[in-house]
Amino acid sequence: MIKNDDGTVVIEENDLANDTDVVDTTGIVDEKFKSELATTIAKKKAWREKAIDPDTKKSYKELYESIKNNKAPETISEVKKVASVSDDVVADVQMLKSEAQKRTFQYANKLSPEQVDHIFAYATGMKITPKEALDKPFIKSVINQMSNDEEASNASLNPSRRAPMQVSGKTFAQLTPEERKANFANFTKK
Repeated sequence: MIKNDDGTVVIEENDLANDTDVVDTTGIVDEKFKSELATTIAKKKAWREKAIDPDTKKSYKELYESIKNNKAPETISEVKKVASVSDDVVADVQMLKSEAQKRTFQYANKLSPEQVDHIFAYATGMKITPKEALDKPFIKSVINQMSNDEEASNASLNPSRRAPMQVSGKTFAQLTPEERKANFANFTKK
């Protein structure tokens, strides 16, 4: 048995063949080491007897021998061919891939999501890469125009709301009809 650096254990043929579980302990003087060795041998023997695969009801030694004699399991490509995936799942995965590609392109080129959507639509229609589409003069002008429009909309002030005019501490809505008639001239003058 060989223990790898990552902690896995490789079973060699010598580990399974010619294993009689008999170890000569007569030459060992230290009683503590002798008892630990006897315990380890007993554990090994018990494990070999009790280690049975719950599915096949065979011992792991028998399973190892059968695997060693049988052909290797199917390769990954064979397994992929057998596994059937619905068209909806494939379409969803493709959509997610394209969205991830768009967002990566967006951050790499410092563009807005709308600009990236326009670039990808143009690139798809022209059957070129989005990077090539970004270098086209038409797309450059569209991106510049979109940036200018966005800056202009952000630069505009929002309409302000006037403070309501008040007469004797009341707004127009709070006045009674008689008070409105009496103070109408105050509300209409500027």
